[in-house]
Amino acid sequence: MMDFRYDNANDAQQQLDSSTVMTEHGYAVHLRYAGNWDWQITNLETGDSEVMDIRKAGINFAPLELGYVNHNNGLSYITRNPKRMWKQGLTYDHITAVRGYIEENFLEGYALNNTLTNKFPTLKEAYPQASEEGVSVAFHRDFAINCEQYPLLQLEYKATIVGIINDELDFEISEKYHYIKELLEEVIHEKG
Repeated sequence: MMDFRYDNANDAQQQLDSSTVMTEHGYAVHLRYAGNWDWQITNLETGDSEVMDIRKAGINFAPLELGYVNHNNGLSYITRNPKRMWKQGLTYDHITAVRGYIEENFLEGYALNNTLTNKFPTLKEAYPQASEEGVSVAFHRDFAINCEQYPLLQLEYKATIVGIINDELDFEISEKYHYIKELLEEVIHEKG
C-alpha cells in the first residue's frame, strides 16, 4: 500500500468527502464517504463507481489545474474561489464559473475530467464546430473560440475576449493582449 496522507479515517472524511481529485492512474474520481476507510469512488471518465478502501485508490494530492470546460450545454471557465478551504479536492464551495455556469453533477462528469486531464479538441477540430454550428468551444485549458457575436468568431483567453479568428485559422490579437501571442502559437503548434 502506498503512502496515504491521512492517518485516520475521520481526517480523510473531513478533507475528502464529496470532492473530486486526480488519481495516480491519470484520471479524475469523485469521492463519497461510505464508512471507516470505505469510499464510493466514481471514475469521471467512465462513470463507473465502486466502493473500496480509499488508501488503495491511488489518490494524487497535487493541485488540480482548472480552466475551460466544454460541456453539453456550452462552455464554462472554472476557477478556484480565493478563500482558504480545508477540503483537499474540488468541491462546489471551492470553485466558481467566471464564464458560463457550473452544471448539476459537474464534479462527477466527464466534462470536468477532460479539463483536469487536458483533453481538448485541436483548433482544427474546434473551428468547424464554432463556425458551422455557432457553438463556443475551448481548444485548450486557457483558450476558446467565442461565438457570442456569431458569425464573428472571437478568441477568448481565460474568459476574456482578446481578438478574432478567421477561416484561415489566423488570429488578430488586440494590442493590449500582445503578450499572449507566443503562448497561443505554442498551444496551436503543440497540438497540431
